[in-house]
Amino acid sequence: MSHEPSDSRDRDADASAMEPDEALPAPPHTVHDAFFKQMFSDPDSAAGELRAVLPERVAAHIDLDSLELQYASSVGDWLRQRHGDLIYSARTRDERPIFLWFLLEHQSTVNPLMAWEVLQKVVSIMQDWVTKNPSATRLPALLTFVLYNGDGPWTAPTSMRELLDLSDEARRDLGAHLLSYGYALDDLHQTPEAHIDARVLAPITRLVLLAMKPGGPDRMLARLRSHHADIRVVLHAPGGKDALETVLYYLWSTNDELTPERLTEELEPVVGQEIADPMQTVAQRIEQRGFDKGLDKGRDEGRKEGRKEGRREGRKEGQRLLLLEQLEERFGDLPEAVRRWVHDADQAELRRWSRRILTAASLDEVFVAL
Repeated sequence: MSHEPSDSRDRDADASAMEPDEALPAPPHTVHDAFFKQMFSDPDSAAGELRAVLPERVAAHIDLDSLELQYASSVGDWLRQRHGDLIYSARTRDERPIFLWFLLEHQSTVNPLMAWEVLQKVVSIMQDWVTKNPSATRLPALLTFVLYNGDGPWTAPTSMRELLDLSDEARRDLGAHLLSYGYALDDLHQTPEAHIDARVLAPITRLVLLAMKPGGPDRMLARLRSHHADIRVVLHAPGGKDALETVLYYLWSTNDELTPERLTEELEPVVGQEIADPMQTVAQRIEQRGFDKGLDKGRDEGRKEGRKEGRREGRKEGQRLLLLEQLEERFGDLPEAVRRWVHDADQAELRRWSRRILTAASLDEVFVAL
């Protein structure tokens, strides 16, 4: 059977019509997720990671220089958290559209049904694409890439074929009749630092992966010191200072022992005094974050207290109106002085007068001992 498209129009179906933000469920908000999306929204960083992780025979079919970001979570400066993953469009070497979907998995326990969850989302994305391209007779390829930086090694199946509850013999014999969608995995927990160093990556991409690789503060500081050359290259690259500030801020966000003061103390001897400027910016951002959190807390507490006060005043006003209605029903038109007394009364007085109205023969008996 030929796999060539029957119509060039199908081959060139508009990749930009795909809006996967409408198809993807929102993943949890984490600083890891925000950092991943902010740093891998750069096509060069994404291409470098794909070249390093995808099997050579797979990467050979994709023009990774043609990557274009189709959807990125709207992560603003300093890791404001939003929903969403990253999806890139690209072209195959023979000029067909292909999509590459980036996910980050950061959790303390491995999701054993990850392959199934990925497949459901892929179907949703494809359905969205079909809706936007109703005349197409072929679907674009979609490859899924998972970057994992959890606390333990990834042990879940990476394809639906592996996930199905079958013997090895049955799985082999059923072959093409089984669901077999899979995802490429970069398990940073299992990947030795030396292997990351051996990848052909831009210095900032290598620093991002090392920052996301699990490890305590001492291990992280050792990584940074041993990659002082990468840090210096990034500092002198266009936009590099901002990127490095984001990495340093992420390190502090995920481990509060890695303060700007400690990072400066450890890195200045190997990087030089030029590290002080980005560190100062990080310190200012941390201070601003604390200030903003304080403002948010104050506003929240103010709103809570305001709601409480509003409910109290609402209940009091209801008691006033009810008492006035009862007094008018019982004694007719009320003198203005009585209305003022009711308006100025506290809740205890309102309750006392409301009880007296049941037995009082006159207004005077209601307001006795006023």
